[in-house]
Amino acid sequence: MLSLFLTHLEGYKKDAIKSPVLIILEVICELLLPLVMAEIVDVAIPSGDTGYIFTLGATMLVLAAVSMACGVLAAKYAAFASQGFGGNLRQCLFNKVQDFSFADIDRFSSSSLITRLTNDLTNVQNVAVMCLRILIRGVTMTVASVILTLAISPRLALVVLVILPVMAAALAALDYLVDNRIVEDVERKGALFEKLVSQCRGVEEVRRSGLLMAVELGSSEKLYRIMSLFARRGIMSDWFLYCDTAFRISPPLTIADEEIAECCSIIESCLDDL
Repeated sequence: MLSLFLTHLEGYKKDAIKSPVLIILEVICELLLPLVMAEIVDVAIPSGDTGYIFTLGATMLVLAAVSMACGVLAAKYAAFASQGFGGNLRQCLFNKVQDFSFADIDRFSSSSLITRLTNDLTNVQNVAVMCLRILIRGVTMTVASVILTLAISPRLALVVLVILPVMAAALAALDYLVDNRIVEDVERKGALFEKLVSQCRGVEEVRRSGLLMAVELGSSEKLYRIMSLFARRGIMSDWFLYCDTAFRISPPLTIADEEIAECCSIIESCLDDL
């Protein structure tokens, strides 16, 4: 994406450079405002120095004005750069289409080529402006905030440094769930698990929500005995505080169909041994 962006940015590179620089200045001004306010509250007001208070207040106004001006100019240059990028890329695609043979046009179809030159290219253009503004701003805000936190309170910074890896791990886990369609596959796996467990002898009812299942045995004596068998044969299960005739089982979301069949086979063998 970066190489594509740089290749078709001819004539608008200055605008593409100005926008991130102005965004960085905007973020710095925004982060300095709380520090000036803290100086007013912690130093200027307790000392009763009215001149110092007005000086710091004027400084805050200047920082706010500079931040607003940088934000407006950054949006302007980012728009110029993205529109120019889109225009250059559209011209390049149009020139490429002009070289197509009739067989190529029939293979791609005219409607598909029009969509690529309009909607698809507009989406790429929107991504470009988001990278120039939102991405740069997010990275700058994160780095600058961590640096200021270290400068203000190193102990507090340790908390931030601990939380950031946790958040990164959580986002990676969510990406894995989405990319591998884990959540969408839960209902199918749960239905398969329910079907196999329902066929076991001694099971009176199976209540299920996704992969969380309650298996009704109809007898507390059977429940205690089968829980003991599960523990010895590697099945993790639990019972309900309000019901002593059913056990609960919740396999992981990433369980495979073969593992479901193996688990149900062990449950069946445990029921047969009662």
